[in-house]
Amino acid sequence: MQRQLRKANIAVGQTDKSKLFFFIDAQEYEEKIKNYMNKTNAYQEITSGICPLADNLHLVILLLDHLLERKDITKEQHKKMYPNINKLELAHIYFNLKVHKPDISVRPIVASINAPARLLSSFLDQLLTPIYNYVTKDITFINGIDVVRKLKEYQQQGYLNSTTLFIVFDVTDLYTMIPRDGAIAALTRFCEKNATHGKIGTLKISTVIQLACVVLDTNSFAYKDKYYRQIKGGAMGSPFTMVLANIYMLEWEQKLIQHQNINHGIYGRYIDDVFMTSNLSKEEILKLLDETTQTDSNIKITTTISQTLDYLDVTIENNNGNLKTCIYHKSASEPYILPYSSDHPRHVHMNILNNALVRAARMCSTVEDFDMERLSTEMILLPDISVRPIVASINAPARLISSFLDQLLTPIYNYVTKDITFINGIDVVRKLKEYQQQGYLNSTTLFIVFDVADLYTMIPRNGAITALTRFCEKNAINGKIGTLKISTIIQLACVVLDTNSFAYKKKYYRQIKGGAMGSPFTMALANIYMLEWEQKLIQHQKIHNGIYGRYIDDVFMTSNLTKEEIQKLLDETTQTDSNIKITTTISQTLDYLDVTIENNNGDLKTCIYHKSASEPYILPYSSDHPRHVHMNILNNALVRAARMCSTVEDFDMERLSIEMILLVNGYPPKFIQQHMTNFFIKYNAMNVWTELNTESYQQLHHELLYKPTRREQKVQLETNGTSLKKQTNYEHKDQIYLHYTFETGPLTNFKKEYRQIWNKYYVYPGSRLRNTRLILGTILNRTLQSLLIHKKPKRDILTKMETTT
Repeated sequence: MQRQLRKANIAVGQTDKSKLFFFIDAQEYEEKIKNYMNKTNAYQEITSGICPLADNLHLVILLLDHLLERKDITKEQHKKMYPNINKLELAHIYFNLKVHKPDISVRPIVASINAPARLLSSFLDQLLTPIYNYVTKDITFINGIDVVRKLKEYQQQGYLNSTTLFIVFDVTDLYTMIPRDGAIAALTRFCEKNATHGKIGTLKISTVIQLACVVLDTNSFAYKDKYYRQIKGGAMGSPFTMVLANIYMLEWEQKLIQHQNINHGIYGRYIDDVFMTSNLSKEEILKLLDETTQTDSNIKITTTISQTLDYLDVTIENNNGNLKTCIYHKSASEPYILPYSSDHPRHVHMNILNNALVRAARMCSTVEDFDMERLSTEMILLPDISVRPIVASINAPARLISSFLDQLLTPIYNYVTKDITFINGIDVVRKLKEYQQQGYLNSTTLFIVFDVADLYTMIPRNGAITALTRFCEKNAINGKIGTLKISTIIQLACVVLDTNSFAYKKKYYRQIKGGAMGSPFTMALANIYMLEWEQKLIQHQKIHNGIYGRYIDDVFMTSNLTKEEIQKLLDETTQTDSNIKITTTISQTLDYLDVTIENNNGDLKTCIYHKSASEPYILPYSSDHPRHVHMNILNNALVRAARMCSTVEDFDMERLSIEMILLVNGYPPKFIQQHMTNFFIKYNAMNVWTELNTESYQQLHHELLYKPTRREQKVQLETNGTSLKKQTNYEHKDQIYLHYTFETGPLTNFKKEYRQIWNKYYVYPGSRLRNTRLILGTILNRTLQSLLIHKKPKRDILTKMETTT
């Protein structure tokens, strides 16, 4: 991707005041940076090409040693400001895009954390900022809530009327526009005015000024293989810069502050954004602002005057003398929040919701605006698209051990849990039918679904091995599982877990918790671990004649208890193991796997649940696949609908939906009609299609519902101890396999024509091949997935044979 971006001459970076990224033409980006530098005239290239790091370090050390020698600073202060030589480096500059501004300009950030004067800058910031904050506490806004409070007081004091205007102005490039000498002069006057016995803290004013001058004089940085010196303003990224800019601004804004005090108007500033109220006309306000800006050519402002405007994170409106406030959502920062799946304690996520509601209640002056914020908060918090890690370990050293353990343990697990394991949604419907027939479903019966979060990666290694040991001991015959001793199985399992290593982005990782998704043994181990955890629920359901079943990490239950009693039971169960986290839904109508289940006043109703992630995509008719594949799609969809839908009306809706999906994906109407007819003739159910006959449909529904699926047949064989032997040879005594790449066009009739040639030239009387069966199979062309999605790193990173000893 980086190569393609460079090739396309595209620059990538982070936007200002947000976590978003920007993509912009590199030339346009450089032009914006160049324009900014030319406009501010704040930066001067060091034409000698000599790195100023050594000179800056010399200046800092020289001053600190001189001040210590004169006892103007203490040894402790000297140590606090002395540069860390081991981490020393010159500052560098980068530019964020201010996408929240109409002209999308740039903001320079000087990263100076290891620069020679960084500790001086921090020292001055800690010395001066508390004094500045105390002096300006009545004219400084801390946040939007502070603004709302000031406006409420303003209204209560009777100063807000129907003509009151709000004013917001932004000081352009404040940090880089203030002149060096002007800033030092303003700092000197500020210190003289607020000194105690001629000192700021324990320092003389002259010492403070000397330190400030060194911070400004060492504002140097690297950019694009060149060195620059900042000759105007302070470096954004240096702690002292903000307090120096604030002190400079404090002198400039005195006229406005005095005017607002006399006229009972609000005046407040948050860094370089000022908010005011006024009962003057718009022209009089503009005149006042123009007179103020003329006092200092370095200060440029952009002004908005209105009865409705946005300031910080609050929208403020004067509605005919009535104050209205609500939250202003900046596009640069909304609606990103910390994902629920992140590795943070749960109280962090709870605080996000709580803080959002508290903020809304503070900022919104009407219940309607608060309710809109509440709904917005809910929408933002709803589940996002998360990721699932898949470890591709097919050629890993322990892969065959993993497969061996899976084949050894899974049949035993399946046999032990056959009554509490769902194979698919059809299995769920069957269990519910039996539950209803036995009289346990009543009008108050509730359905429960819970999902185990990140099961495969959350189970602890030692806990899983302990659970596996107990499982083996319980199900062993003469102390063995198959032909293996339990200790042998545990040793093999430990090796599989201990070799869970993988490559990702040119780095190597070891999985220290859970098992690798993609390793065959992982599912068996996770299932065995879960089996111990769920025993309390299983026993409870047996006693109360309720259904309990699990499909991997999704559990379904029925209960005639109250919702509160069910929740209490689940809470007690989850407290037994801190590794198991569940998300629960309790209702009389819910979705589980691919089935929607409803308790309609004691009557069971089921139909297909269409997941948005997989519907309504099917294989297009124009794809290069043999026609039997397309026929199977239609037939399987109808069989699935007849199995899952408990009413003929729901089945017919599914049939219509299937027709529409097939048409959208290019299937000819004649093809659809023909194979629909074949389906209903096969099951003697034409009147279901033509008349929506309920009785005939119930017969069809019952017949197909209890007809085992292919997967159920496989599981049944495994449960009974019969393994399905895979044929690994393409050539056998009485049959020959021949594969060819299928493509629409000339190869459509290849199979038919090849059989004609086979029968004509090879299967003649007396031929040795007369009793040989020819099986023609198709190889499909590469899919878009195989062409576009590359999951595997370069081979060399996966095949290195390096030892750690």
